[in-house]
Amino acid sequence: LKTLSAKDPYQVSFLGTGAAIPGKYRNVSGILVRVWDDVLNEPVALLLDCGEGTLGQVHRLFGPETEMVLRELRAICLSHLHADHHLGALSFLDAPGHRLCVFGPAAFGPWFEEYSAAAGIPLNYQFASASGEQIIA
Repeated sequence: LKTLSAKDPYQVSFLGTGAAIPGKYRNVSGILVRVWDDVLNEPVALLLDCGEGTLGQVHRLFGPETEMVLRELRAICLSHLHADHHLGALSFLDAPGHRLCVFGPAAFGPWFEEYSAAAGIPLNYQFASASGEQIIA
């Protein structure tokens, strides 16, 4: 795990750049961006897209330091409604821990609510649509 600081402020990890199905060596879309936050004086992270299997890729890449990276995670930004760009978000939202912010097209708000209700799994997140509308779950 790269140690971030004000002098070395970012790390970009390609967790998946496109595949038909998640796999150990080639995964669906997911990019983890870690940056140094001068205000908090600690690293924070966000995911750009989060296809199925993204959490597994985080575990494979960071190994024993995965929990630290997950504590840094603050937000997931979803580009569009294709499943290979968002199904992995559920793995992050139903995990115990701090509340995540999810940004994406407005249709994701009701989708996450319906999934949570149907599966009986409470999701820990706040959603903000690309249009700026906030839906607090």
